[in-house]
Amino acid sequence: MNCLQNSEEYNHELKYIITLDGGTTNTRAYLWRQDGSFVSSKKERAGVRNTAMDGSDQVIRETVKRCIDSLIEESHIEESQVQGIFCSGMLTSNVGLEEIPYLCAPVDERALCNAIECRFFSDITRIPFYMIPGVRNHVENIGIDTLEQMDVMRGEETEAVALLRERGKGEDLIFVLPGSHTKIIYANEEGYICRCKTTMSGELLDALFFHTLLKDSLPDFFVGEEEYDYQAVSDGARTAQKNSFTSAVFKTRIYQKYVHKDKKKAANFLLGVLMYYDCLSICEFKKTEALEEVQFVIAGKRIIAQAVYDILTDIMQEKKVHLLDEDELLAAKGAFRLAELYYKWKEGE
Repeated sequence: MNCLQNSEEYNHELKYIITLDGGTTNTRAYLWRQDGSFVSSKKERAGVRNTAMDGSDQVIRETVKRCIDSLIEESHIEESQVQGIFCSGMLTSNVGLEEIPYLCAPVDERALCNAIECRFFSDITRIPFYMIPGVRNHVENIGIDTLEQMDVMRGEETEAVALLRERGKGEDLIFVLPGSHTKIIYANEEGYICRCKTTMSGELLDALFFHTLLKDSLPDFFVGEEEYDYQAVSDGARTAQKNSFTSAVFKTRIYQKYVHKDKKKAANFLLGVLMYYDCLSICEFKKTEALEEVQFVIAGKRIIAQAVYDILTDIMQEKKVHLLDEDELLAAKGAFRLAELYYKWKEGE
């Protein structure tokens, strides 16, 4: 019996779909009606980093179960009304629920749908899981000589699906998706996801902020959107232009001690340092892909996305840069789109 047959026998009045996104530090579950209307969400501050650190998947499995159970209970529906859970991100990796092989780029919606695999995790729920694969760059004979060309993504491909659906086809795009990791994705004018590149700037920012000597020069918590300081971010980026990474990072302490005593300005300075190196990677990516008339689309955590936008336009002098409003549902929208297509195409076979 396949997953679709199981779902139909499970309940003949199925009304809902859950999309589940597991990242490095957070796990999010979203409940949708089958007509595409969003119902509610649940977020847990635990991710696959826990598996990597603990050497056990117990925390992530308990987190997923808690997310799903809470979502169903608080939405006042029954488990049997949920047709499927479409799972993306690091939950489909070796430190997630089960590893699903990467698809090799270039890929489009159809390729992603065709590669979705069904799994059951009885310790979590009776609802079938539909595992959306990640995407890797097409590189033959991966080794030290081709290491620079190789990269992977899990979860960001669903964000790319949502962004491509919103913008449509017909132009080359580079998506910049800041988060725990910043993902840089090239999608061609035909709507294919072609290549990606990753930085660890989000995790590095967290580590530098809370687990180094710099903590003495920084506020207790990272600054919010209303505390974004363009000038301090620019100061950090221009300092990074003239120094190595480790030296520029340490300049945060000097900046707070001798230039601006305000620790919030120092936090913005550090953000500028890290995002300068991300923007350097973005421009190198554009050059590597030989893209002259490309549009940059930045979508992600607002304060980090704003810093990327400001540095790309002011320091890197890029002209075609679009900063989108933060959309916490972006990955979920892409996953739901794939769920729609999956049922449409599979049930039509």
